[in-house]
Amino acid sequence: MDNVHIDVARRACQLLGIEGLAARLEVSRSIVQAWLAGAATPPPRAFRKMLSLLRKADPAYRPVTPQA
Repeated sequence: MDNVHIDVARRACQLLGIEGLAARLEVSRSIVQAWLAGAATPPPRAFRKMLSLLRKADPAYRPVTPQA
């Protein structure tokens, strides 16, 4: 999993907590932990929902993208 997915998952967890994020996305806590560890990639629907949550909390939020 690339850093942008980890960053978005980490920031969403900071906002809602692991349990809150898992509940919001209707996934298990272990799935969220796998995303945070980079062991799995969130599906597109979950990733978009996390981005939406972060942008609602901070309209200026943009995920960190890797530099080439």
